[in-house]
Amino acid sequence: GLVAIGKAVADKITTSGARPALTRLLPVEPSPPDKVWYLAGDMALANLVSFSGLVPMRFSEGAAGDYGGYRLFLLAFKNPDEATDRVASAISRVEAAGHSPLDPTQTAASQVSRFKNKTGEIVHLEWVEKFILMAVGDVNNDFALIRENLLMFLGPVGGD
Repeated sequence: GLVAIGKAVADKITTSGARPALTRLLPVEPSPPDKVWYLAGDMALANLVSFSGLVPMRFSEGAAGDYGGYRLFLLAFKNPDEATDRVASAISRVEAAGHSPLDPTQTAASQVSRFKNKTGEIVHLEWVEKFILMAVGDVNNDFALIRENLLMFLGPVGGD
């Protein structure tokens, strides 16, 4: 019965929406994401990230993509000050959760911070203008290329 009702409703929907602009910023070179999500808040983020301390971020909107061994997140904020405050808070929460910094000399004021949890999973946190770039998982050489491609797009976008 529910399937029939769902099909009847779906058949009546004649319009479709456009893909959110933020999801189009996720790089497709050197390889496209296997799956893409649009994130409208912290609950969506919490469903996609298991690394403790990363939620809440209180972002305006976000996008995520699976790139094989890691998941890339692009979180947008109202302005660069808000982004830097939120990344500093996230770094403090990740440290408080007991995750090991990969570079112990980094501070919460750093632009890039990386941590490893007890299972070996890595989180990369970086603020760029009004965005936080976050990767969780096996952050490898492929990630470096994806990150570089993303940063090329964020420079012009970050100033709006």
